[in-house]
Amino acid sequence: MNFLQRRSNWEFFNGLLNRTVVSLNLTLNSTIIRLKQHLLPTSEDIMRKRLLTLFCALLLLLGSAGFSGATQYWLPGVNQNSGWVDADKTSSGDSLMCWAASASNLLAWTGWWGGMTTADQIFDHYIDYFSNAPGNPRYAVEWWFTGVYTPQGFSGWSQLDSSNIHAGFYQGQYSFGTYASSNDSLSNNTFYAAYQWSSDWLIDFIRANLGISIRIESGNVGHFLTVWGWDADMNKIWVTDSDVRGGDLIQSYSVTNGQLQGYNVFSGYSDWSITNIYGLNRNPDWSQPIPEPSTMLLLAFGLIAVAWRVRAGRRNY
Repeated sequence: MNFLQRRSNWEFFNGLLNRTVVSLNLTLNSTIIRLKQHLLPTSEDIMRKRLLTLFCALLLLLGSAGFSGATQYWLPGVNQNSGWVDADKTSSGDSLMCWAASASNLLAWTGWWGGMTTADQIFDHYIDYFSNAPGNPRYAVEWWFTGVYTPQGFSGWSQLDSSNIHAGFYQGQYSFGTYASSNDSLSNNTFYAAYQWSSDWLIDFIRANLGISIRIESGNVGHFLTVWGWDADMNKIWVTDSDVRGGDLIQSYSVTNGQLQGYNVFSGYSDWSITNIYGLNRNPDWSQPIPEPSTMLLLAFGLIAVAWRVRAGRRNY
């Protein structure tokens, strides 16, 4: 083989080698680019992560908007630290008027003010016009709305001290209903009564955003508490009590088969049972906003929808 032939073969193999190296470089660069696309976060990846973080934070806020945890139920705007109202007795002509104090809490929290501005003012109004004797929130609320006090003239019941009405602030807006099943509606009437204890029914009342009072009994003695929350896992109830004084205080008690455990406010009485549940619907004309879990959920899903539309729009370009 002469020199020219050897040179021609060398040039051929050298060119082939160069083309192979260039091809390998292009393949390697393409592979690196594809790896970066999968391994390195894009702006869309960052946006998705931020929206997911925001969504989780909104879900955590649901605890202060109506319930806390999977099994705790609270009235809207209420938690263990704030949101409730608590009219207390003064020990001056009101020692037997727990029914009026609890009714005052219900009326204040649901916005049936009747010209008053606090639960204590509403309670003072009852004290001014009723005798210091047993009663019931049902009839106290009815009088507040209609001016009619059904137990008037019945022995053993608190009586109006004056022939003047001094109430009837919401004529034509009161209606009463009995709650006897979870299939019953809680929106057709102003006031509801359930004449037995059921934790499921209590949850129904809380979910319906009713102001809630319960009657408890020990022997032949009855008492009324105002309910603000329920823990279905721990069977624990949160209440305010007009006989627990010293400010607006909330207490919790365990409930076993309708028995209020550890309730010892009155000396000489124990084994208190929950007998009745009462509920008052909110005033539809009252404009105070209530934080609802559904509002936050709608906001979260709305943000996700916007992010999805942005991503879809980028794919079209």
